[in-house]
Amino acid sequence: MSTKITLPAFSPDTISGAKPKMLQVVFLTADWCGTCVILEHIMNKLKVSYEPEVHFYKADYDRMKDWAQQYGIFAPPALIYAWDREIIEKDEGAVSGQEVVRKLDALMTQYQN
Repeated sequence: MSTKITLPAFSPDTISGAKPKMLQVVFLTADWCGTCVILEHIMNKLKVSYEPEVHFYKADYDRMKDWAQQYGIFAPPALIYAWDREIIEKDEGAVSGQEVVRKLDALMTQYQN
């Protein structure tokens, strides 16, 4: 039997308080979002593969709506990528695990070298 992996909770202070030179991914989700359930499984698997080099967080879109809309995100699911305490990229809507892996690998190559 495997242990369920869960993403830690997110707040806007998570990015501003992060270690310098750290890649972070914030997964914006909602209870009513069916696509979010699928993406959450993907994010939990990626967390196992990429931590500690990448930190993953989960945020409830309905609670974080004002914050998300500051970055042009108006519906879940969405992924926000941050580096060195700054938001650098975002993905909105349904994305495949392969797309997220490509994005993570590209960002790690670009920012961690």
